[in-house]
Amino acid sequence: MSIIEAFPKRPLQLSGYPKGPSFGNLLAVAICCGIIVYPLYNGYSNAVLLIDEYRLHLAGTMAMQSEVENYHYSAHAGPKNFGGTVIFDAHYVTEDGHGLDRHVEFETAFEPEFKSAFLVRYDPASPERISTSWGAELLRSRTILVMLNFMICLIMAAAAALGVNRFRRRRRTLAAIAAQPTPVEATLRGEASATYYYSWKDSLGRAWKGSFAFDRGQEPFWLDAAKTKLLALTGPGGESVLLDAALAWVALSDQERVGILNARAAATVRGLHPVLASNPTASNTRNSRG
Repeated sequence: MSIIEAFPKRPLQLSGYPKGPSFGNLLAVAICCGIIVYPLYNGYSNAVLLIDEYRLHLAGTMAMQSEVENYHYSAHAGPKNFGGTVIFDAHYVTEDGHGLDRHVEFETAFEPEFKSAFLVRYDPASPERISTSWGAELLRSRTILVMLNFMICLIMAAAAALGVNRFRRRRRTLAAIAAQPTPVEATLRGEASATYYYSWKDSLGRAWKGSFAFDRGQEPFWLDAAKTKLLALTGPGGESVLLDAALAWVALSDQERVGILNARAAATVRGLHPVLASNPTASNTRNSRG
């Protein structure tokens, strides 16, 4: 009896396979979410100021008096100190004589050298919303940085979504294989490593390919001494997983497990000693002659 024939033909529980994210994956997602928060908040706060800058730097009402205090440029930490934060306090007087103060911070790609006098334009309906001549000088640089912030957030959010989708697809794959498991003899493609790449043909002769990653120190269930054939479980849609060396990841009875191991041992003997396997009495005859 071959190993494929010895394998039980019934729905199985794949209890040993990780159905969800590992602790390391969860930690990576948590770190990723934490990293997203800063550029998202930073991009949002800069975008609000930038919208006012675009809206008011030409159409806003000119303040009767404009003064700047506490100007400071804080360079970002980096290999070449790319970009930084412009910080200042704007004091301005509206047309009706009200004096207002506004603390302003925005990102820029380089340390600015302002060429214009400091002027404030404000929104008459909301005088606290302003545009400054200094901020208007850096519109292009500020726009690029805001767009980069949001692009980084989108990329990281997409990466997190792909990770979640991968976990969900993994659960669906295991459920499909467990409901209708089909054992196949898969052929190893390339060198054996942590991730095994293999191929097989189904009962209709269609060729399929798969891959499966083992943790360090784990091995698949080899079907031959040369380690070129592996035992895989496949589903109706071409889903596949490899079985571990001890067959511990699939719920088998002791009798079923012993039957599979005996079938592999018999197949190994046939592969190593084809003459003895085809003529069991040859061994005794040779021994008696010796």
